[in-house]
Amino acid sequence: MPKKNNGKFSGSGNQEEPPVEQTVRWVPLVGALVGVAILTAGMACLYLVMRTVGLENGGSCVSGGPYEIAPGHECEDGVFALGYGGAFGLIAGFLLLLWSSHRYGGPLVVTSVSGMGWSSLFGGLGGSFLSIGSEMPDASDVGSEFTTLGIVFLVMASLGLAVVFGPIPYSMRSQRLDYPKPTPFAWLAWFASVAIGIVIGFVALELARSIFE
Repeated sequence: MPKKNNGKFSGSGNQEEPPVEQTVRWVPLVGALVGVAILTAGMACLYLVMRTVGLENGGSCVSGGPYEIAPGHECEDGVFALGYGGAFGLIAGFLLLLWSSHRYGGPLVVTSVSGMGWSSLFGGLGGSFLSIGSEMPDASDVGSEFTTLGIVFLVMASLGLAVVFGPIPYSMRSQRLDYPKPTPFAWLAWFASVAIGIVIGFVALELARSIFE
């Protein structure tokens, strides 16, 4: 009589079918790398916009239109293009990373991606706020507000790290048959692709800036 295990029949007799182990799959791994590179470049663009607007325009800027522009609050050339381009790259890169990671390791890797997206967004913004606040005058109320926001955002980013690394020990212990179980080397390869993608994203952005400046 077949034995039922977590909703799955394991075959004849009392022998249970082992969980499926997910090995390295190179095509979705490359997709994850490219997605991280685009996401990193987009985050870096938004960081540059925040620094420009925060340090040079007091936190806000206006360009054109029927509104009266206060002195010192005119937007720098290219700020809007950099901001919209960064937002598009952030969203497109994350969607590509999410899709590739699902193809690579199923729901467990996607869970790590969700935590990584949370930590990257709030960590990047928190670091930007702290950097801007540290470069403003000590008596500046705006500078203290940036510093406070930076600390809050970094705390929120740290909470997402549990979601990033939590699926790894779970996948090592899980006996579920309906979830792919990434091997330790598969996890290592995925995190390596993320690290390489981050480096490529920063390098590509610096090259683009050197060409267009």
